[in-house]
Amino acid sequence: MVRLGFLSGARTWAYPKFVATWFVVIAAVGWVDCVCFQRTANAGPQVDLVVLLGEGAPLTAGQDWIKELKELGFSNIRIRSPRSGDRVEVQSSGSKNSQRYAVKGILTRRNQLRLPGGNFSLGDRGRIAQWLEKLRRGGEEELHARPAAFGLTEKSLLEVHNGLRRVLSEKTRGKSSARVLARISDRLDLKVVLDGTARRILGEDLPIGDELVGMSCGTAMAALLRPLGLILVPRAGRSREVALQVTVARNASESWPVGWPVERRIRDVIPQFFEFLKVEIDDQPLDQVIEVLAGRLEVPMLYDHQSLARAGVDPAERLVSVTRGRSYYKRILDKILVPSKLKSEVRVDELQQPFIWISSAQR
Repeated sequence: MVRLGFLSGARTWAYPKFVATWFVVIAAVGWVDCVCFQRTANAGPQVDLVVLLGEGAPLTAGQDWIKELKELGFSNIRIRSPRSGDRVEVQSSGSKNSQRYAVKGILTRRNQLRLPGGNFSLGDRGRIAQWLEKLRRGGEEELHARPAAFGLTEKSLLEVHNGLRRVLSEKTRGKSSARVLARISDRLDLKVVLDGTARRILGEDLPIGDELVGMSCGTAMAALLRPLGLILVPRAGRSREVALQVTVARNASESWPVGWPVERRIRDVIPQFFEFLKVEIDDQPLDQVIEVLAGRLEVPMLYDHQSLARAGVDPAERLVSVTRGRSYYKRILDKILVPSKLKSEVRVDELQQPFIWISSAQR
């Protein structure tokens, strides 16, 4: 039962879903007591909100904002006049497993609610809900953090990156994509979630075409998923934890990449790439030559199978030749790729280990 008392009389409303008590005293100087709204405890960190009525704020603003905020998941909402020392802030208490946040905001003369990290108007329920979710997920730091890729904060993104640095210790070529993905998932602290379409595609039990052993799990997962038309997307849920969602490419505008750009000179990353040697290649399958070069360089070479398929290039059927002479590995690789309109790019995995990414030069 909710009671709202005015000096001119009393009216009563009933909200059976909540246990709440409102008590308001309006005097000439404004709101001198408070409005109190309490909700049964939700899962996750509890958030108590005190809304201060700033100078010039409309007298009816408190009632309007109670209606706006009460369904959003705050544990307790109070509206009152400011006191000495009051300011917009977040204070936290409790342990990691029983966190509680005490938030103070202020209503301005324009009837806007100013909270730590954001200003809101009546009707901004969606934005306020997102603000509340961010607070529960990462505390005040998350409210002020600038979003990076995937809508994550830089801190969360770094945690995902570090979580994907574990080494894949088993050979993959010819093995089931679904089984290798499941084994990688078991090694990670991050939760891997498959949507329905991804589960169906992986259920076809298609083999992996590349050898990914020794690479970091993040790059290996992205590489084995890409030929299947699937991507890996870190997503933050209502809890603080970030999960890795496996879905089809059309369902997301961003995806975890197959490796990262090299920030140093290629010569420093793969010194042997520029070593000279005698060479002669006469009508040999491209994939066999690539395998020999990868073995000599001791650097993995991965195919962008999607772009090669679009370009109509099958490395097992494409024959390549290099005239007898002296050359270096980078130049040899270019000579066997360019006639097929292919290109190579040196990338690094999450462990900064180099590999060579072979893709179509056509856009």
